[in-house]
Amino acid sequence: MYKVDKASKEKLVANYSKLFNNYEAIFLIKNSGLSVLDSKSIRSQFKKIDSKFMVAKNSLAKIALKDTKFSSIHEHFTGPIAVAYSDDPVSASKLLIKFCEQNDKIDVVSGAILDKTLNKEEVIALSKMLTQEEIRAKIIGLVNAAASKVVRVLNEPGAKLARVIKAYAEKQ
Repeated sequence: MYKVDKASKEKLVANYSKLFNNYEAIFLIKNSGLSVLDSKSIRSQFKKIDSKFMVAKNSLAKIALKDTKFSSIHEHFTGPIAVAYSDDPVSASKLLIKFCEQNDKIDVVSGAILDKTLNKEEVIALSKMLTQEEIRAKIIGLVNAAASKVVRVLNEPGAKLARVIKAYAEKQ
C-alpha cells in the first residue's frame, strides 16, 4: 500500500465534494473484488447516461460529505465502496441494479436523492420506475392518439356527406 501526501488528499476531498454537490443522486455499492475490465465496462455504461461511477477512498469521502446534501449517508462508507453519481436517478438505478444482477462481486448498499436517504430496497424500487425518456414517449403517444381522434371526429361529417352523395348518385 502506498502513502498519499496531504496535498493529494486535499485535492481528492475537493474532487469528491464537487461531485457530491454537482449531482442530484448518489448510490453506494459494496465492491468485493470487481475486475478492472468490469469496472471499465460499468464506467463506460454510466458515462453514456451522463453519470459517473468510481471507487472511493472512504475516509476522504466522509470528509467531503460534510456540509453537502448527502451528508446523511456517511455511515455507509465502510469497507470497499464504489460510488455512482447521476442527475437521472431512475436511469442510474436501473443500470446499477442490472450490473448487480450480472455480477455477484457488487451489491447496492444505499443511495440518496438530494437530501433523502434510500436503503437498498428503495434503490431497487426506484430502478423499476419509468425513466424520463419512457415518460416522454408515453406522453407523446397519448397526445398523438388524442390528436388522431380529434381529426377523425372532425372528418366524420364530411365523410358521411360524401357517402350520402355517392349513394344518391348511384341510385340515379
